[in-house]
Amino acid sequence: MSRIWTVWKRTFLPLTLVLAFGATLATTALGNVAPKYRRSLRKVSSDQKNEFAKRSHDVGRFKLPISNYGVHGQHETAVGSGGEWPNGSRDYYIFGAGIWIAGKVPGDPEGRVAVGYNPNSAAFEMYPGTLPNNDGEVGPMEILYMSTDGEDYANWPLRNPDGTPKIVSVQDSWATYNDMNPAWTFSTEKPLGVQVIQRGYAWNYTTNQDIVFLEFNIINITNDPLYPDAAAKFDPSTPAPPPNTTLVDMYIGPGVDPDIGRATDDMLDFDPSRNLGIAWDFDGKEANFDLDLDGDGEIGDTGVLGYDFLESPIADRDVDVNGDGVVNDDSVNFGTEDKPIWVKDVHKGEQLGLTAFKIFVLQIDPRTDQERYDLMAGYDYRTMIPGGDSVYVPFDVDTAPEDKRFIQCTGPFNLAPGDTARTVVAIMVGANMDDLKRLSDVAQAIYDNGYFLPRPPIAPNLKAIEGDRMVTLIWDDSPETAEDPFAEVALDPNSVFYDPNYVAQDFQGYRVYRSLTGVPGSWTMLAQYDKKDGVTARIDTVIEQGLKIPVRIELGTDTGLQHHYVDTDVKNGVAYYYSVTSYDYQPVSTPVTLESATVNALVAVPRAEQAGYRSPQVEVERCGGISDGGVEVKIIDPVAVTGHDYQITFTDSMLEPIDPLKLGSKKFWHVKDVQTGEYVIKNRNYFNSWGIGGDEALPVDGLIYKILDVEKQITSLTKVFGKDAGKTLGILPYYGGRNVKANKDYRDFEFRYTGFTNEAGDTVNYGIQIQSLGLTNPVKKPCPYELWDIGVFTDEDGDGRDDNPDDDVRLWPLFTKIGNFHFILDSNSPGTHYDEDFFSVAAHDPNNTEYWRLNMRDPKSRYDWDYQIAGMPVSPEDTSWAVGDVWRVVNTVPIVPGPDGDCFLVKTQQIQVVKAADELKAIKVVPNPFIIADDFMRDPAFPEVHFTHLPAKCTIRIFNTAGDLIQTLHHDQPGIDSDGYEPWNLLSKNDQLVASGVYIFHVEAPGYGEFVGKFAVIVR
Repeated sequence: MSRIWTVWKRTFLPLTLVLAFGATLATTALGNVAPKYRRSLRKVSSDQKNEFAKRSHDVGRFKLPISNYGVHGQHETAVGSGGEWPNGSRDYYIFGAGIWIAGKVPGDPEGRVAVGYNPNSAAFEMYPGTLPNNDGEVGPMEILYMSTDGEDYANWPLRNPDGTPKIVSVQDSWATYNDMNPAWTFSTEKPLGVQVIQRGYAWNYTTNQDIVFLEFNIINITNDPLYPDAAAKFDPSTPAPPPNTTLVDMYIGPGVDPDIGRATDDMLDFDPSRNLGIAWDFDGKEANFDLDLDGDGEIGDTGVLGYDFLESPIADRDVDVNGDGVVNDDSVNFGTEDKPIWVKDVHKGEQLGLTAFKIFVLQIDPRTDQERYDLMAGYDYRTMIPGGDSVYVPFDVDTAPEDKRFIQCTGPFNLAPGDTARTVVAIMVGANMDDLKRLSDVAQAIYDNGYFLPRPPIAPNLKAIEGDRMVTLIWDDSPETAEDPFAEVALDPNSVFYDPNYVAQDFQGYRVYRSLTGVPGSWTMLAQYDKKDGVTARIDTVIEQGLKIPVRIELGTDTGLQHHYVDTDVKNGVAYYYSVTSYDYQPVSTPVTLESATVNALVAVPRAEQAGYRSPQVEVERCGGISDGGVEVKIIDPVAVTGHDYQITFTDSMLEPIDPLKLGSKKFWHVKDVQTGEYVIKNRNYFNSWGIGGDEALPVDGLIYKILDVEKQITSLTKVFGKDAGKTLGILPYYGGRNVKANKDYRDFEFRYTGFTNEAGDTVNYGIQIQSLGLTNPVKKPCPYELWDIGVFTDEDGDGRDDNPDDDVRLWPLFTKIGNFHFILDSNSPGTHYDEDFFSVAAHDPNNTEYWRLNMRDPKSRYDWDYQIAGMPVSPEDTSWAVGDVWRVVNTVPIVPGPDGDCFLVKTQQIQVVKAADELKAIKVVPNPFIIADDFMRDPAFPEVHFTHLPAKCTIRIFNTAGDLIQTLHHDQPGIDSDGYEPWNLLSKNDQLVASGVYIFHVEAPGYGEFVGKFAVIVR
């Protein structure tokens, strides 16, 4: 009896890149989680779902913190450096960054800027969620969602047409925020009336694990029905735009304060061919960095930070971006002669692209919205003269190391009420300049392909069954047949991603994980099951620190697939997080392997069974056939056991001439529910495995089956009568031939030596001799022995003879001079041993060479030989034979398909609950004594003890030693899945925490009786 938690999700997880740079195994991640009350479905939930939240894209090598209020790159837990590369190194590249949104309101000449991150104060103007901006509340729109968080995934705000979460990458993020909360708008500044929907994408493949994509969708919300109320909250001196206002001359872009280690020696650069902003350390060294990127044997090397501008709005007018006074196709150089930055104008209908890259430092940060607006428009606000003009310099060139900031902008454009403008940037860190540019090209390719990339297989649907000191996980086989949707692109000769070696159905195996917290980095792999295909690893070339190096990518140990796992290394009452992922394998293409995320994560708490619990039972008996095969049945899901009987039968759908009595043939097994008459398993062909060494069948009605088949082979070839009786031939028999009939009578055989003639000189035995295995010119020849099928050999009286001679069938031998093989010929009709395989074309004349001939038109004749036996003497001159000698061949017989073949009956019994007073003696309180700091507690802030082995329905009364009633608990869990488990939070009926001492408990259970016990509580 067990309680079951289930996560059934048939959804795809995110896509991946297929470029020739290599691949890596995807790691799993899950957001920070906290266990919930035990009677709920304990899915993973984040403890970071607060009003202002920071979390990180952390599945790759570049860890980028993000927020639900416009800031990114800043450390998760402090106002300080973040953007960690490599992940876990504590080498940081960004002090803070955020989206800036600039625009003007008609009738107001001043520019307004909604600031996601202010580098001179680390402040921000964005507020989580949508209108009406209710302070202190955390609703669905205020949450910073991460797709690798199980609860976030289940509640994902974006959906596909079929209702499944719309996920793009290995780790998506989603947040929305707006600038309409006056408490967060900078004093003396005016709001713009915009909302941002921010999406993030990150992968963990070698090709793009150093890149995080951020997409900013900017919406004019002045038409929102709640907007007038929000606008009215602003001071009249800093009014919001009127409702339904078109925002004009807008600019958007990320403002970035990069700090590569120490901030004072940073340099900035711009690659106009890639729209790539670059931040790098002047001497490439930082004392607290611990990487050797240049291979000189000294650590302290720094990487290079890049912001790749990938998408901008469409121009709604001609824009004189190069500032030469006319809109044409001429270019103007805003760089230097050695490093030119050629700028062209943008025509209406074209994508605006990057229209400004501006550099500034702490001492001259833009302090007002007007200065920020001018900066984003490409002007040098520092030269601004009140009432006059400033210098138009849209692209700055860096000259000396210092603490720098930069902003990459696009504009101008107008935004009507309710309309959306979008910009996309890829943020990355490379080992050096060349590596950064390579990453930029990878990011561009990913973006140009719509983020549609190779993806890991879907995660299996997972179920957890809680038992006494054990947790059983069961998952389905849905990933095994799902095709990678990217295959359609990769196998298209017209695609830029064309790869003729790409395998569409590339599933390889499963991995089982456990965690005590569910937070990233806490997962431990318990088991791995991969296809038994000889594939255990692949050597691939990957890029590390800008260099191509060979790596061995592990893919498993050839265990065979399994669909359940039993964890016995657990304690009752402790919450454990579990997840089962699936991973794939590309034999030639890249990425070599990808692994699904832990989106099916769930929590299970092992516990004792209820009072009177009796485990379900299963037994197997033969109901037909005489094969040496068998069936084993194991209970995996106790609650699912029905108590029905099941009949297992076998068929062979073979259409080609393949021996069905040898493993590897198309032999199938089926399971029918005897009570319902319905087949619960049909056409299954897994044999001889629970999962190790082969593929395991999926559990049905709580049971898994192991079909124990055998190969057809001689177990003994022994002289049982005559001189040297007991002698065994030590020659390995050879098997071959065909048999579509699978005649179950062919089991054990005897060669009974009679000689070639009788006393009168008459030939009494004949066989058929052929000159070659092609059966050309067969002739009838004398044979010195009789060949008998003795059926199943039994010898209960010990005389060495078959106890059942009535089922013996005499057969015709067939032999050849080539290789001394003896062929045993099938026959169901004594005295007409040749009629199924050979037919007569003349009188019964032993000298007529055409007397015996193979009937090629008869399929029985063609494929009805059972097998060959090597080593039997055929020559008449062989002196090892004497009249009266008997050689016995005892064989194993594989499972025989068909109506007259093998059959097994599986009998089950459901969980039983015995109601007897003695059962109450098993009731316990754990832990006992209870110490409030006990490790048993999942949360010390909420202490509790657990009553175990309870009946499904009972009343528990708790008293102190003075006889005072402290608390009454009502346990009511009817049914066979009752867990016999009830917590007490150590609160009295007056909601006060009890004191240290000894307590008496009394259990009253209808149908059982009563029980009294005691336990101790120690409150430190």
